[in-house]
Amino acid sequence: GQGANSALEDVAVLQRCLEAGDDDVAIAASAFTAARAEDARALVRTSRSFDFPGPLGTARFLVPLLLDVQLNKLAPALFSPPMLRALQDERNTFLGLRQRKRLERTVLVSLVG
Repeated sequence: GQGANSALEDVAVLQRCLEAGDDDVAIAASAFTAARAEDARALVRTSRSFDFPGPLGTARFLVPLLLDVQLNKLAPALFSPPMLRALQDERNTFLGLRQRKRLERTVLVSLVG
């Protein structure tokens, strides 16, 4: 899943941080935290948003998914694919997708309202 993909990204980033810090663990740890903390927080928030129990939880998962599918079909330049599909594109980050979806929801509210 996305957690495993994120772990692999963490390994690559940590390796770059160790190389950039001449294998100084303290420097590498600080650089790694700066590089990955926000995206890790976004991953946790995104994961939790998919995981509510019961019928309301199912609705909270399906309604945005179906809405995103339709909006992306109607106006692909304005609305990105659903989060689960967008996560399959390695160019996307969890943080970037969360920010994009928040912006799209704002645009949608302004268009409807």
